[in-house]
Amino acid sequence: MRVVYTSVLNPWDQRHGGGQRAVHELACVMAGRGHDVDVVYSGIGAIPYDDLPYRAHMLPHHERLYLNPLEFARLVRREELAGGIVHANGYEAALFRYTTRERVGLVVTSHHPDPPTLRDIPGHLNVVKRARWLRRKIIPLLERVALRSADLVTSPSRYGAACLRERGYLGADARIDVVHNGVPSLPSVRARELDVELVCVARLDHHKGIDVLLRALSVLASPKPRLDIVGSGLEEGALRCLANELNLNGRVRFRGQLGRSDMAAILAGAIAFVLPSRSDNLPLAVLEAMQAGLPIVATRVGGIPEEVRDGVEGLLVPSEDPVSLADALARVLGDSGLRLRLGMAARERAAMFTWKRAAERYESLYALL
Repeated sequence: MRVVYTSVLNPWDQRHGGGQRAVHELACVMAGRGHDVDVVYSGIGAIPYDDLPYRAHMLPHHERLYLNPLEFARLVRREELAGGIVHANGYEAALFRYTTRERVGLVVTSHHPDPPTLRDIPGHLNVVKRARWLRRKIIPLLERVALRSADLVTSPSRYGAACLRERGYLGADARIDVVHNGVPSLPSVRARELDVELVCVARLDHHKGIDVLLRALSVLASPKPRLDIVGSGLEEGALRCLANELNLNGRVRFRGQLGRSDMAAILAGAIAFVLPSRSDNLPLAVLEAMQAGLPIVATRVGGIPEEVRDGVEGLLVPSEDPVSLADALARVLGDSGLRLRLGMAARERAAMFTWKRAAERYESLYALL
């Protein structure tokens, strides 16, 4: 089967998120299963590897995001895709239906952690407000066009599927198939890091709620646990300043982007994993921590409850609540029996989220087109 995956940004760009990682992992598994796979990314520079199991292509990435669908549409038009599958992963597919000359099966997956509503458009008489709304919502509107033009729509979580229906991206009766992401096996660890206690792996953006985690850490009793934050993002400078303001110097380490071997060593040495998201879809970092056998402390948002059952694999708390987050962390840190029970259950549940299972599901869906 010929499959072309597309993704705005790419897994080697520091601005990437879980969606780009998911595209790469799925493409690797599909290529390993004998399919003819291309992946088209946008970004700056060349593909960093020569040994990818699929053919990778890099398009220019426009910071004026509404221009990106034009780049992807041009490439799709140039390619001979008749009889194949184009599986887009966001708004870049908005123009595919209008530019492809051959019949292709179009699949669109939305990875958005919290898609804004499209049901609040001002009335026709409010011309200025309506124009401002259209300008502000241009990317969500392009995603709606992409989703409504698809032969098949998927979401990595039941939460994401419900959002697309409720917020005006698809009709209430539209079919949306939920295909949970998988998690690749962590590399073998030669030596685990010994001075790690709490670990958070996340992009340092507002929706990940790292500021809430720092405030939760500040109210924990002394000696405060050490926290390693793995990831990078636009808010790193502000978060470093906040850690200083909260007198957390020496207790918080910003580790930046790390390779999988280094991350596996950190997870192997940690006591617990924490993710304080304000919004999320189905975060891969949680699944990787569960695979490492770590108890999870996270917020009850998005698709996280589909990964972590409260009291079974971890403790779930409300978002934007540093006191509740601190209480849950204190429970896990202070009870070795609880940590052992949650960690064992987490490792067992993580085994249910595999890319092999996701690929098999996609194969059955592609066959319908």
